[in-house]
Amino acid sequence: MVNLPQVQPLEEVPIRGHVSTMLLLEGLIGVIGSLIFSVFMIWSIRDAYKVAEAKRKKELVLNDIAYLKDVYEGSFEYIILFFPIVVLAFISIMPIAFGFVMAFTNIAGNASMEDTFDWVGLSNFFALFDFTSNLGSSFGVAFWNVLLWTVIWAILSTFTVFFGGFIQALILNSEHVVFRKLWRTILILPWAIPALLSQMVFSVMFNENGFVNQFLQDVGLYQAFFDLGLLGQNFESLTGIMRYLYLGPDNVQWFSNPFNPTFVRTTLIVVNIWLGFPYFMALMTGVMTAIDATLYEAADIDGANRFQKIFKITMPLVLYSTAPILIMTFSGNFNNFGVIYFITGGGPNAGQASRGYAGDTDILISWMYKLTVDYSTYNMASVFSVLIFLFVGSITAWNLSRTRAFQED
Repeated sequence: MVNLPQVQPLEEVPIRGHVSTMLLLEGLIGVIGSLIFSVFMIWSIRDAYKVAEAKRKKELVLNDIAYLKDVYEGSFEYIILFFPIVVLAFISIMPIAFGFVMAFTNIAGNASMEDTFDWVGLSNFFALFDFTSNLGSSFGVAFWNVLLWTVIWAILSTFTVFFGGFIQALILNSEHVVFRKLWRTILILPWAIPALLSQMVFSVMFNENGFVNQFLQDVGLYQAFFDLGLLGQNFESLTGIMRYLYLGPDNVQWFSNPFNPTFVRTTLIVVNIWLGFPYFMALMTGVMTAIDATLYEAADIDGANRFQKIFKITMPLVLYSTAPILIMTFSGNFNNFGVIYFITGGGPNAGQASRGYAGDTDILISWMYKLTVDYSTYNMASVFSVLIFLFVGSITAWNLSRTRAFQED
């Protein structure tokens, strides 16, 4: 009897299965590539038909060199635009399409990018209106709260920086102000400093143990806050307006007060004035300089006072010139990620699953970022990105359609 050597089983090697996200990306690349080649195919068929017709009618047919020269001269603009369009299709359109498609899936979780997902249709969108479903009870309720604050934030932050710049421009254009160039240079500095640096500085300055609170303690205001019941009180014992004036238990919590998010939001809007008003100040200074001086002279003859000239002449002309920029600023503040994320981090009260992980100062864009990076809730983040795209895109398209260049085309 022959003794055969014992066979050792091979080591198990895991085999990676299908990954839905990779299949989706490959499919999108295939679709975009097919569309590009379709353009060439249609152009080739059309050109072949024209050449065949020319030969049938015994007309002149260009040789290869003359043909290429004719194509170059007749389609130069399209040739130049073709390569940027191809690049744009893969680095811009494809990610947008990928995010749009993911909104119709159930992709979520840390390992979801390495696994398969299922198509759920419009259920993610319907969950925003169904507060009894699993997604709706957290993300649905949170979405409407965040959307409301996003709209309020966009409106208030836009108008505060607009009128802040308008007031500063009025002051700097006054003949009674000396060294106007010096003051204009100083006031433009907040805009010249990188926004991220300013946001981080404000976050440190208004920390519970930061410079601002230390200064308030040194000048004796902390004791006044304690005497008025704005500090050092149990929030649950407060009633009425005192709840909205509550500053914190021991220190003024400018950006981290979990009991009074209204105070945090107000502070955030005030800080944003410093970051945004220099742009409008510089813009409106130029607009006011271009206003015809004879308008003010005629107003003086008619007996108009200073405020009447501001509200009847200066403000209407400034609004007429800056209205498109004002609308675009509103769209920009709707997606003002930096101010929210780098100053408050979306807090206070952020990171709770029952609230869809949304904080009290989170706007849609910062909430969407955290859902994607921190909590891997890709499907709902994609839903919000689609809604943001539709909202901001509609405003941008409407604003563009009102410009003179668009109407002339």
